[in-house]
Amino acid sequence: MSVAIVTGASSGLGRELARIVAQSHSKVVLTGRNVDQLNQTATELRKENPRVEAIIAQADLADRNDLGRLLQQLDQHGPIQTVVLNAGGGPFGKFAETDPETLIECLNLNITANVRIVRHLLPTMLQHARSSGKTAKIYFISSHASFMRVPHFAVYGAAKSFLTRLAQTLRLELVGEPIDIRIAFPGAMATQFGARAGIPRMISEPANPAGIAKKILGSQSRDIVPAFMDVAISIVDKVLPSSALDFVVRRTQQRFLKENSTK
Repeated sequence: MSVAIVTGASSGLGRELARIVAQSHSKVVLTGRNVDQLNQTATELRKENPRVEAIIAQADLADRNDLGRLLQQLDQHGPIQTVVLNAGGGPFGKFAETDPETLIECLNLNITANVRIVRHLLPTMLQHARSSGKTAKIYFISSHASFMRVPHFAVYGAAKSFLTRLAQTLRLELVGEPIDIRIAFPGAMATQFGARAGIPRMISEPANPAGIAKKILGSQSRDIVPAFMDVAISIVDKVLPSSALDFVVRRTQQRFLKENSTK
């Protein structure tokens, strides 16, 4: 039996990732906050793949107690071969004006939850991969915000930077082990992310999450930048001097705020 877990599987990119994962696993554990949307995801998976067992594990990963219960529940499903760490999000607004508890919740969701999930699952994943001869996989769904300055998204961007560095460092620690660590850097998508963050409109045309999911899980690259615009951003971040990059970010941010102020 092959088992996978997809966090943030209620809708959007997480749901699309779960649909693809279900094609190659006999059991998929779906976790997210909204149980009704999780049920919808599970229904779609069972309809498309009648043999797959879709397990709903409702949890708010920013909540310590919910996270603890989820980890206990995962132990009941046997060794997990594939982990897709998709859950994430954060508030849009000026750092000095954002509720401190909201910022802490962002850190708990994007950093603490992922650290605890990986630390909890990794030992048994390694043990099973060594004994079975089958490579385990962990997908860290980061963001292009992890390698660029994002005013009004300071904590979210910093949290994604942490997630990226964690994944990169784990690769070095696990060299020679039968486990594949991959990092995806998606940008704006047509999901509920913007609405939850408090962003009325994106500055660029959002990508289709179904297409992004296919590129992430179908790529053979360790670092996956699924959209052309995100590739361009990653290159600009590397080649422009810091002062020039600051200028570009400020001008882009001014345009973004102007467009959203006239919604």
